[in-house]
Amino acid sequence: MNRAFLVLVVAVALLMAGSGCDDNKTVLEPDTNPTFVVSPDSIMISDHAPNGAIYVASDRPQSIFWRVTGKPAWASVDPESGNVAQTPAPVAVHANATGLTPGVYSGTVFFISSAGAAQVGVSFLVAVHPLAEVFPAALVVDANTDRTTFRLRNTGTGPLQWTVSAQPSWVTVAPYSGYVAAHDSMTLYVLVNRAGIPPGTVTGSVLISSNSDGGAITVPLTIEVPSAPRLAATPDSVTFDYFVNTRTFTVSNNGNAPLSWNTASGDAYLNVDPASGSLSPGQSTTATVTVNRTGLSTGTYTSSVLIGSDAGQTDTVGVRMKQFQESKWLLDYQVIDAEFSRSLNRIVAIVDSPPSLILLDPESRAIQSVGLPLSPNCVAAHPDSGFAAVGHNGFVTYVNLNTMSIIRTYAVTTDALDIVLPPTGWVHVFPQRDQWEYIRSINLATGQESNGTSQIYAGMRGRLHPSGKYMYGADNNLSPSDFYKFDVQPGPATLLWDSPYHGDYGTGGDLWFSEDGARLFGRSGDVFNSSATRSLDLTYSGHLAGLSYARWITHSSPAARIFAVSSDSYLGQAPPEIRVYGDQYLAFLGTMALPPFLVPNGQGGGTLYSSKGQYVFANEAGTRLYTMVRAAIGSGLAHDWAVVVNDISSAP
Repeated sequence: MNRAFLVLVVAVALLMAGSGCDDNKTVLEPDTNPTFVVSPDSIMISDHAPNGAIYVASDRPQSIFWRVTGKPAWASVDPESGNVAQTPAPVAVHANATGLTPGVYSGTVFFISSAGAAQVGVSFLVAVHPLAEVFPAALVVDANTDRTTFRLRNTGTGPLQWTVSAQPSWVTVAPYSGYVAAHDSMTLYVLVNRAGIPPGTVTGSVLISSNSDGGAITVPLTIEVPSAPRLAATPDSVTFDYFVNTRTFTVSNNGNAPLSWNTASGDAYLNVDPASGSLSPGQSTTATVTVNRTGLSTGTYTSSVLIGSDAGQTDTVGVRMKQFQESKWLLDYQVIDAEFSRSLNRIVAIVDSPPSLILLDPESRAIQSVGLPLSPNCVAAHPDSGFAAVGHNGFVTYVNLNTMSIIRTYAVTTDALDIVLPPTGWVHVFPQRDQWEYIRSINLATGQESNGTSQIYAGMRGRLHPSGKYMYGADNNLSPSDFYKFDVQPGPATLLWDSPYHGDYGTGGDLWFSEDGARLFGRSGDVFNSSATRSLDLTYSGHLAGLSYARWITHSSPAARIFAVSSDSYLGQAPPEIRVYGDQYLAFLGTMALPPFLVPNGQGGGTLYSSKGQYVFANEAGTRLYTMVRAAIGSGLAHDWAVVVNDISSAP
């Protein structure tokens, strides 16, 4: 029995029981006027179950008349009027969702009767009802294509959630799943793979499952399979890392008829083996690509291998190759200091492990060495003689470069930071610590040590003037820093004067000369005059543009060029280049790139680390440039030094 009906019956019974008599109470006149009773107070219906019921009755035996005076626009009632006594009568309520969007709608059914008025609230839930359709309803893929499309529509309400739940193995549908908004549509792509399918007509279907009220949709599919080979090459590209010279790719016949294939490489450095062949339907073969790196400079090369067939089909395998051509002379040493002997056209360097002086021929790449009695700190090589001096902690070693033999080792009362060897029979040692100190001058004939007449601050670096008569020094660890000129003709170094400036220009802590000795280049990039006249000596004459901290500077008169390698305050920050300037007006002319270092990773590849210039020298003829470089920090190389040789004619 309907619950609302039971409620209505109980209500009527209670009203009737309330009208009885009790002998112990005052007797009242019975109320003979009926009351109009409606139940329940509210009902809820949905578009899935759009029917509900309201019950009307009288609480007395008397019959009363009732009728409906109002209702929601989306609702209908049946009957809309009538007579009713104590037995409840149902009034059917029906909701119609036509034209309504999903949601909850509220309204009221109003009643009036001869026994009073009443009302009942009505709530109507309209749910989403997506409805899927496809167009066209069936698909055909003819022999001239391998794809087609169809549209999936949602003609209902609410979003359509769909997925491709089944399709033949030779069919790919993209996208595979998704959403379609109400009254919207989307395109689905159907791709077919005829590989291995015999010639003829093949049928299948695509099944689309969704939350559509209409359920799943089956889309019939027909493909025409012609009798034809089908060429394919995989992968679509291959990469040759620095130490990889062979790669493979696969040539396949995905058709249903035999094919013959052949290859053509885009560049002469590529070779394919086999270069041609034949394949039955469904058969594959492997081809090997080999690269010939001979004569290829450092860089990344891109090319391709074109595969063709007797059916007129083509495919392409892209080729990318990383090439490193080692042009540097790699050294098995860690260089401590170096200078250049123009008369020998050799680089004179000192190394440790074991302590040695080495003579490097940058043209033939030949090395001569002589062992040193203890670890070296600095080296000086007179540019026009075959001798060198090596500074140690407490000693100086004098070396004959022509015979690569030690002439003598002298005791000296300082730890050498820098050393200068003029053609006077003396050697001059600059202390590296103990603050205010003296330059130690040693007579090479007697071994006698003499101190200069004036103190310098420890850390000064010295350089011999091209005349061989003077020595200049540059302050370090002092502010402001200064340049000083020493006379070395008497034997011991004698201070002549310092620069006329006091903090106007920075020395940078090192210096170099033009070949004619007329100019002095400071590490700061500032350029000064060099003259025997005090009023002209060490006066400012320009700046090497873009050079804020030089690692080394050299000048070639025959080439009319100044070459510089720059550095920050620590190794690893300098750009991998040589800066080139004209020697007349100090104009910046351009740069020469320094080749990188390649560090293998053990897996066929490697990492490139930039070269940082340390020393740059020009030969006496002004035709060749020799640059000593070191790999940037982080390379992990045990021996990270090399020599780069350039034709000066290629300089800017």
